[in-house]
Amino acid sequence: MIPKECKRLAEVDFPIAEVSRHSAREKSIRHGHPSTLHLWWARRPLAACRAILMALLLPDPCDDHCPKDFRNNARRILLDHPGRPEKWAKQISDDLGLRKTILSFIAEFANWDNSADPHFLKTSRDLIKAAHPEEIPLVVDTFAGGGSIPLEALRLGCETFASDLNPLACLILRVMLEDIPRHGPALAEELLRVSTEIKKQAEKELAEFYPGDSDGGSPIAYLWARTIRCESPNCGAEIPLIRTFWLCKKANRKRALQYRVLQTKGKPLQVDFEIFEPKSEKEVAPGTVTRARATCICCGAVLPPERVRAQLSEQRGGADVIFDSEGCRIGGARMLAVVTLHSSIQGRNYRLPIDKDYQAVYKAQKQLIEILGEWERSGRKGLSPVPDEMIPLTEIRRISVPLYGCTSWGNLFTSRQAMSLSILSSLSRSQSTNSTVLNPGVNRLLALSVSKQAERMSSLVSWITQTSAPRGSFARQALGIVWDYCELVPSVGEQEYSQLIDAMRSVIENLYIIGNVGQVQQHNACEPVLPEKSVPIWFTDPPYYDSVPYAHLSDFFYVWLRRAANPDGSLLLTNQLTPKENECVVDRPHRLSASIKNNEYFECMMARAMAAGRTLLADNGIGSIVFAHKTTEGWESLIGGILSGGLIVTASWPIQTERGGRLNAQEQAALATSVHLSVVRGRKMLQSVTGAKY
Repeated sequence: MIPKECKRLAEVDFPIAEVSRHSAREKSIRHGHPSTLHLWWARRPLAACRAILMALLLPDPCDDHCPKDFRNNARRILLDHPGRPEKWAKQISDDLGLRKTILSFIAEFANWDNSADPHFLKTSRDLIKAAHPEEIPLVVDTFAGGGSIPLEALRLGCETFASDLNPLACLILRVMLEDIPRHGPALAEELLRVSTEIKKQAEKELAEFYPGDSDGGSPIAYLWARTIRCESPNCGAEIPLIRTFWLCKKANRKRALQYRVLQTKGKPLQVDFEIFEPKSEKEVAPGTVTRARATCICCGAVLPPERVRAQLSEQRGGADVIFDSEGCRIGGARMLAVVTLHSSIQGRNYRLPIDKDYQAVYKAQKQLIEILGEWERSGRKGLSPVPDEMIPLTEIRRISVPLYGCTSWGNLFTSRQAMSLSILSSLSRSQSTNSTVLNPGVNRLLALSVSKQAERMSSLVSWITQTSAPRGSFARQALGIVWDYCELVPSVGEQEYSQLIDAMRSVIENLYIIGNVGQVQQHNACEPVLPEKSVPIWFTDPPYYDSVPYAHLSDFFYVWLRRAANPDGSLLLTNQLTPKENECVVDRPHRLSASIKNNEYFECMMARAMAAGRTLLADNGIGSIVFAHKTTEGWESLIGGILSGGLIVTASWPIQTERGGRLNAQEQAALATSVHLSVVRGRKMLQSVTGAKY
């Protein structure tokens, strides 16, 4: 065991530039990356977690208290590493050179391309065994979230304990840290078998609601616009709320919509569309809506945000079409274009909607009514097929959709989307029941697959004109209204559902090499979860003040997870919505919220969490806390919590972890760096904090 007096590498030096480069690059890696298993907000890059963990676990060879055996063994291990640079052999003879060599190895191992390399895995694990010869070190993360820290602890061969208050996080953690390491290829094979049956049955049940084209083309997406009525006197025209008239901006396939105003005697003015190939930006008209202000393209009148919200509220968000008794559209959402694939035509193609497209939507609405009616006739047995849980108003600044009439989570989906997800949920439950080999592992994966599908099948999905691809509901760490949205077809050949399953299988295949199995528990980080002084490494990533309302955002997925999973206590899906009362965040104040989660609350809860972490830490243990925030208020609250919790900061390392091109960073100041603080046990927590009202 590392002597208490000995400094760790995390307290003396760190290859910041190299690790930052690998961390930022990792954001653009998809194939086999754990982030593709399921969305989690502000997930830490594996590169940074892997590098910091090694620096926490290894002593500084230049420290007088560093065990001599570690120095000798570390030299031997590094010389045995295949592909080592020649300079390693020259510089490890002295202690300073050995420190530099270990740090060089850490920097190289941070590269995603080396993360599953058997030689790097063996060398890293051997170094950690040399530093901890008596027993395998235990790494604990009490704010585990998306699981980057505990996953990297398993990769390094450590014993791992991960906990989180959020049930969605715990479900992701159990798949990553328990199911995949335990079953690996067998789990991937079973997932493929079961999902193939689900896909086959879903395509059969959904075929009439997503009909193919008469020329052999296959629709993959429908582009829609919410609509309101112009309130200008003598107009009353329908205003399609369109952000941009562009459909595709690819250099070799530019497509856009152009409109003309039609006058029919005795009726309001109407707008007709056609698709054309623009030669320049000037040929494409500007959108009709900006910052919730809508402009009528018939008369030029501008409706203020409050009137736009009022009209959409009457339509429950306006994502559904309104039909008359004969199935003719009379209002609501308007279909702008259909994106298709054709075997004889390269790339994505665009066409105008036809009657058959609207008739399929009308059939879907009637089918959903039948599904809900059957549930009603059963005496409301079980959950409603469509989520009827209400959206809490606490985070209206981050989840603004209730302002437009979407008061329940089911309102975020069109009737056809809700019907499709209901069928997928039902099939996932029944098929996972039939999977007796690896249940509940398959059950968890299938539930997550439906949850992932929901994120790409809501009325908050937008169409990216530059790439001709959809952008999911969580383009930002928020849920805001999308005026012109994209409705994806759940399964066309190898599109959508098949792609989601393939991504999950790639994660399984990539992570199975880790081998070690972790332990996951749903727990409040403010309460000690293990015996006192039992943990050598406490490494955690607490919430970032008011940046991300994790629990509120998780409800989007949670309501579908409850419907897609079998009733099983191990899935932690027993509550109606995710627990929010004890979450360590600051709620942004507004007139509809009575939340008391202010700066004082955050600092007090953080002090309790830090005190719980201090209780876990062994006398010779070391901790690391990751934090990022753009305001001094956030940092002051964290530091106050750390000091009140009885911890001492011994080092800090800023690591650039974000891509500059992400949506949140475009044309505004956005946080790009996460700071890793190294901490050790200090004096006990202040009595004033332990007795606080929170």
